[in-house]
Amino acid sequence: MKIHDVFHIDLLTPYRNMSSYSTNYVRPPPMTEDSEEEYEVENIQDARCHGRGCKLQYLVYWKGYPAADDSYVDHSDLNTPELLKEFYKASPIGGQKV
Repeated sequence: MKIHDVFHIDLLTPYRNMSSYSTNYVRPPPMTEDSEEEYEVENIQDARCHGRGCKLQYLVYWKGYPAADDSYVDHSDLNTPELLKEFYKASPIGGQKV
């Protein structure tokens, strides 16, 4: 007998928050500045050159979000000079930019 990983939609039930499970992770809403959404950076974890033009990107840990939401952000889109200084000071590459 062959079993497929497909099931009928009638087998789905709506989600209900139950007391036996913990509460869902609450993500803070973004700050709005000049009608643009902005998120607060807690830590810069890594740097890389990406793509054909070797764009400098940083792996960012967002304040109030789980590590699963970490993402790479272009250098031009990052507005945290203090965190960049801390990152390069603690970086094993001796403070040299990638």
